[in-house]
Amino acid sequence: MVGRLILAIIRGGKVISNIGHENEIREGDTVVVIRQRESLDTLEELEFS
Repeated sequence: MVGRLILAIIRGGKVISNIGHENEIREGDTVVVIRQRESLDTLEELEFS
């Protein structure tokens, strides 16, 4: 996800911040991302485990 900054993952009502490479995005997660809208369109197409 080059060019996007993931600020946090919200999972099961809990906020996971200080995101690093060890964090994985799972189905049902809410991802807090900062970037221009045009760059986020491709993020919607990704499949997560």
